[in-house]
Amino acid sequence: MPQQLNFRQMRPGDVTEHRERTRRARSPVALFLDGVTDQRNIGAIFRLCDAANVEHLYLSGLDDFRVDKKIRRVSRGTTEYVDHTVVPPGADREIIFTRYDHLVALDHTARSVDYRTFQPTGTTLLFIGNEQRGVSEALLARAETHLHLPMLGVKTSMNVACAATVAVYACLPFHR
Repeated sequence: MPQQLNFRQMRPGDVTEHRERTRRARSPVALFLDGVTDQRNIGAIFRLCDAANVEHLYLSGLDDFRVDKKIRRVSRGTTEYVDHTVVPPGADREIIFTRYDHLVALDHTARSVDYRTFQPTGTTLLFIGNEQRGVSEALLARAETHLHLPMLGVKTSMNVACAATVAVYACLPFHR
């Protein structure tokens, strides 16, 4: 009977050494959270960033952000080593945006395309919007590409952390 591999079977050797190798081989994808406020979503997105080896996580639109007990628990401790920056209100976000070849918004808009058709090239900064409002108008205007996930059921959206997971893996160069 097949058995699930444990941590040591999947990551033999020194964990600190593995962490350093991983840091040097980051994915060409970064996330920009635009007002995501739910601690469980933020924690899950930190964990996603570790799983997909995301290059950087930017947290924007939060007045007084700190990694608290709930975020740390949901993230399974990944807040300790996922590279992240809190973008203060009024900060010049263009400095961040110019670091990436493509600015992509995850939101269903009049010009969005099915995420399965996206062909990533170069580095991608993926905008992930607020749980209720989605990506802000300013970031939608700044993004070259809008991606949406087809909603085949009754609801027209899904949980932001779940949607971010699908989109991040679609943006990775190996996704095809």
